[in-house]
Amino acid sequence: MQLTKISRSKSFEMVNEFGLKYWDKLGIEADLGENENPKECYQLLGQLIDETHKENTSEISFVAGNPPVPVVQVERLKMSPEEELIQNINSCTTLEGEHGLLSYRIPASLNPATKSAYDLKLMLLKK
Repeated sequence: MQLTKISRSKSFEMVNEFGLKYWDKLGIEADLGENENPKECYQLLGQLIDETHKENTSEISFVAGNPPVPVVQVERLKMSPEEELIQNINSCTTLEGEHGLLSYRIPASLNPATKSAYDLKLMLLKK
């Protein structure tokens, strides 16, 4: 068997400026000379792909050596009163006291979701 052509391609997971992921594919094909080692050529093509990708990509990829993905700042929406009450109930660590779970007994009883959260937290704290 005589090898005359060799090709290699790689796919890179990318993140655009909006924080959305997509795949970028880059491939290279080469002709092999008579005395060239196919394995060495394959490795060289991989190196060329990596270098080309790094030089021509403004987006951030997950390839080792590239900078990490930036943290996207998101404006937090205001919670509904029920969600805020559930969060307060779930943050309780004691039954008694000003911010103990029992202080939320009456407000929690006004809504099925908050009552359920209250009852569950009450069971957990009574153990």
